[in-house]
Amino acid sequence: MTPCQKTGLALGAALLLALPPASALAQGPETVEAVFQAWVSQHKVNQANLVVARNRRLVVARGYNTDPGAPVLLASLSKAITGACIGTLVDAGKLSFDTPVSTALAPFLQKHGEPADPRIKQATLTHLLAHRAGFDRAGGDPTTGTALGEHIRSNPVRDPAMTPLLARTLKQRLGEAPGQAYHYTNATYLMLGAIVEIASGQPYEAYCRDTVLRPMGIEGARLDPLWGSVLSSYGGWRMSGPQYLRFLEVFSRDSKVLGARSKAYIVDGDGKWTSERREVFYALGTNVRITANGRNLWHSGSWSYNFNSPMNRDLRENHGTYAVSLVSGLSWFASYNPKPGDGAVGELDRSINRALAAVTTWPDVDLYPQYGLK
Repeated sequence: MTPCQKTGLALGAALLLALPPASALAQGPETVEAVFQAWVSQHKVNQANLVVARNRRLVVARGYNTDPGAPVLLASLSKAITGACIGTLVDAGKLSFDTPVSTALAPFLQKHGEPADPRIKQATLTHLLAHRAGFDRAGGDPTTGTALGEHIRSNPVRDPAMTPLLARTLKQRLGEAPGQAYHYTNATYLMLGAIVEIASGQPYEAYCRDTVLRPMGIEGARLDPLWGSVLSSYGGWRMSGPQYLRFLEVFSRDSKVLGARSKAYIVDGDGKWTSERREVFYALGTNVRITANGRNLWHSGSWSYNFNSPMNRDLRENHGTYAVSLVSGLSWFASYNPKPGDGAVGELDRSINRALAAVTTWPDVDLYPQYGLK
């Protein structure tokens, strides 16, 4: 579940899909739907959804062999929900972005033992949130790939897995000291889920639902009944595209869910940059690029697994998700099954953003109420 770092926010980039003539592009969002449908066909996607919002009104909701209002496994788009939960706890004074793991996870460590690498105790919440805690995929991140497969082989996926998987994660040696570099992993957001439970005194899912999602008018969102206990706070949420676009409004300047500390945090790249170029940083579970007029957010997610063992039989998944929130007031969400290669997802990002920028006539509609969102 790796985020697409080369987001197509440079809307003048060369278009990789055939677009309708420029005169048609100026007519309305149907051209965006045409671009998406062409991408679905080109990459042999069996099921897909595209939803688009403009100025907090849902203006496009299209499903291809599926209902655009149907919940889907968000995969790594779930990280933003965890990030928002951490933000609320910081705003409430129960945590700070500088709180070290030694404090934030103290009850867990007392119960389950010290980590194999004591340096992880020095990592702060910012290090965890920004994927700069010292974990390295090359070192065998226990929350992805073969290492996660080993965990699933001995732990039923329907059992609550945050505790055993986190204990396994903390037996991993770090690749480097916290704060040194950005390495995207799931491990840090698994740790953040446990920190939400400790700081709030509530189960992770209940806290997120009651403190972040319901105040945004989102009902019925939950951890996936099959994968949610394994992917939990780094990839386990299940909701519809319209619900996710409504959730992304939590990061707006006038958000009633997040307070001043969190709002300042998500527009400041200090200590959160994903590369030395300092163009993009990672904050509260999403990629951020600051522009002259505000900030653009985006993230991708994917979950591909083909697993069969006596403990867990016939576990097969292959799909992806992508979401973007632009400073222009436009936001969009796509899901697709099966997930094409990473190059195809970058192509989709560039194509949809360019098509959206060319639309000049938007319908005077709001489809949110059709999906239970006011």
